Amino acid sequence: MKQQQQWVKDLMFYLISSIKEYNAVKEKDLDAKGLKAKGLKAKGYIYTIQAAADNYATIYWHEKEEKNINIYPAGRYGSKFKAGYYNNVLMSKKAYDLLCEFLKGKKSENELKKNLHGEHLTPMSYTIGKLNNLIDKNLTDDEIKKEIDYAFSDAKYCIITKEEQHLLDGAKQNYTTDEIETFLSEYKEIHTALPDYVESDFRELEGERKQSFGFGAIRLFIMHNHGVNFVDANGNLKSFKECIEYLEDDNYII
Repeated sequence: MKQQQQWVKDLMFYLISSIKEYNAVKEKDLDAKGLKAKGLKAKGYIYTIQAAADNYATIYWHEKEEKNINIYPAGRYGSKFKAGYYNNVLMSKKAYDLLCEFLKGKKSENELKKNLHGEHLTPMSYTIGKLNNLIDKNLTDDEIKKEIDYAFSDAKYCIITKEEQHLLDGAKQNYTTDEIETFLSEYKEIHTALPDYVESDFRELEGERKQSFGFGAIRLFIMHNHGVNFVDANGNLKSFKECIEYLEDDNYII
C-alpha cells in the first residue's frame, strides 16, 4: 500500500498535467472570458493543492492501528505525545522536556498549547511555488515526477517551542549570505556530491524570508546554529547530520 505522501505526489502530477493540457486547449476561450487559469493558484485547484500539501508532512501510517493518523497537534500536543504519535517525529530538547512534564502531570494541555509549535520544516508555500513553476516548463512526464519529488524535499514536521519558532518566523528573519555559506559548508560534508541546481536554490535564498522560503535542511540548520538542540521521541540528542537523515529518510510510519 502506498503511503499518503506518494498519493499527494501522484495527485500533484495529475493536477499539473491536467492544467497544462487544459490551458493548451482552452487558452483562447479562457482569455476571451477573462478566466485564464494562473497555474496552481487557479480557482478550483488552490484549495485541493493546499489541503494535500499541508497534510503531506503530518499524515503518518500507524502500523499497530493500521490506519492513517494526523500528527498535527490542533492544541493536543500532550495527548498525541502520550499516545506515541510523535515516535517518529523530531523535536527540540526544550519541547521534549515540556512534553515530559505533561506526562508527569506538571503541565496541562493548555500550557503546552501556549508554549509549543508544530513546524513544517519545508514551508508548504515554498513547495507549492516550485510546483507552480512546472506549469510553463516543457517537461516529459518523468521529468515532472522528478521535479515533484524535489519540490517535496525535506518535507518533515518537528515540534519546537514558540520561542524557537521566532528564529524562523520572527520579524526581519531573512537569510544572509554568511548563513547560507556556513550552511553549505556543513551540508556539503554530508552531501559530498551536491548537485549544482540544489546549491543554486540555497544561494538564491539570500534576502528571502525564512518563514516562507527554503528547504527544511537550511531552516533546521538556522535553528541548530542558534543553539537549538534536537532529540527523538526518547530524548536522545541528534547531531545535525542525524537531523538531515531524518529529513531525508522518507519514513512516515509510527
